[in-house]
Formats: sequence, structure tokens, C-alpha cells
Amino acid sequence: MKEVLININTIEKARKKASEMGELNNSITRGQGSLAGFVGEEVVRELLDGVEKNTYDYDLLSKTGKKVEVKTKRRELWTKYYKFFKNVTNFSKILQ
Repeated sequence: MKEVLININTIEKARKKASEMGELNNSITRGQGSLAGFVGEEVVRELLDGVEKNTYDYDLLSKTGKKVEVKTKRRELWTKYYKFFKNVTNFSKILQ
């Protein structure tokens, strides 16, 4: 696992995407899951230097053209200081 410090620019990009997507019907988290998911996608995109795709089947393309589906697990959040810590596994199943 890698521990990643998430900066405010990443959070703002994720907020914009979540806002554009809106709240899903019957959402238990009222859209907060989407925000976390978009933060995770942006972090992985930056780590892989990938390209955002957001298709039904995958989220990113790696530099080598491999399809990547990102799953985010929400954990600790200190909004007062804009410190967001997430763990990113070193290995993920890459779809081909």
C-alpha cells in the first residue's frame, strides 16, 4: 500500500465531477460516495500518469493503454486542514 496526501486541487476537481453527476436515486450517502470515488480516481490517475475515460467498464487508461477500474474505500478525513489520507494498493486487477 501507498499512503497518499491528497491536495486541495484534487478535492476540488472531484467536487466538481460529483456535483455535475448529481445524487443517485436512493443514495444512502447522498452523493458523498461519488465524491470519494472521484477523489480516488484522480489520485490513481496522477499516480499512473493515466488518462481519464469514465466509461461504463473502466475509469482510466494507463500510459501503456491498459484499462483501469478504480474502487475507493473511504476512511479518515480532516477537512479543517485539507489533509486526506488514502491507501492505494500497489497491485490492482487491470482490465484488458
